[in-house]
Amino acid sequence: PLVDSTLLINLSPAWVPIIAWLALKMPIKKKFYLGIGAGFLGAIFILKPDQQVFEWGAIAALIGGFFMAITLVAVKELMRTEKSSRIVIYYFLVNTIILLPFAIKCWTIPSAFILLLLVGNAILMIIHMELLNWGFSLGSPSKLSILTYAGVLFSAFLGWIFFKEIPDFWTILGGILICLGGIYVLRLRAHY
Repeated sequence: PLVDSTLLINLSPAWVPIIAWLALKMPIKKKFYLGIGAGFLGAIFILKPDQQVFEWGAIAALIGGFFMAITLVAVKELMRTEKSSRIVIYYFLVNTIILLPFAIKCWTIPSAFILLLLVGNAILMIIHMELLNWGFSLGSPSKLSILTYAGVLFSAFLGWIFFKEIPDFWTILGGILICLGGIYVLRLRAHY
């Protein structure tokens, strides 16, 4: 289901404090463990781990979440010295260079509809990156990254609308835990 793959990618907020601690020596306050733990517990409920979690697609999504966390920390650091537009240009340039060999390997000429979807996706990604950069210019990666958990709920809704995927009890319980964990962390941050 769409919500499962989105959740695997959106585990990046759990990685952000670890990456910030390792790369930037930013300490992780113990009070935040409860909120982060609730997010991971919610992820476990949604995924209902079994042999299906270890498919190549799931592994790719997990790796994508880890690299997204690195991106979130890097963007925060770059916002200190670089303009938002420069970060967006380099983000897309680096991604294009890295993904170009894969695109060439399986290239087919896209239809007009697919080309329109690709252009729309590019525009949405630019808007996404600009908003992400703006957010990180105002706050810390640990504080802001927890909000990406909300994407899991949006993907559940879109999966239901477009693919007729109906979340089960465990998915709903997991989504609630993820939201409560995020709210807990945000409330703690507001008091510091």
